[in-house]
Amino acid sequence: MLDTNTVLFYLKDSPRLPKNIKEDISYSYSNYFVSVLSIIEIVNKTQSGRVLLTKRLTVDKLVSELKNLGIEVLPYKTSDLFGLFDLPYFRDHSDPMDRAIFSHAIAQHCILITTDKEFQRYDKNLQKYLFPI
Repeated sequence: MLDTNTVLFYLKDSPRLPKNIKEDISYSYSNYFVSVLSIIEIVNKTQSGRVLLTKRLTVDKLVSELKNLGIEVLPYKTSDLFGLFDLPYFRDHSDPMDRAIFSHAIAQHCILITTDKEFQRYDKNLQKYLFPI
């Protein structure tokens, strides 16, 4: 599962996304997923001006572009919430979207591909669900 910032780095063709990950996504070498929560987060970040994309995207266009790349948008179900209580809470990294996306990845048995270094603070049992880049 691609984390929100990984999707944004891909869409912006950012040098912060490693070339091997960018190529893997571009050529659909692997099955990739993104949480519907990341779509919400991208909309919030673009509307607030915190993220600028080179082209104007609507939700439909964003989902369509992801689909064309072979990235499946996964719905967030009630059962995906259950793992939230098992995640440690860090006062200095309490972003509810990050926690919900990580919980979603775990519930779906996906590895979360992320550039967010804060996830590396989780214990070894949870690290198996992370692929830091």
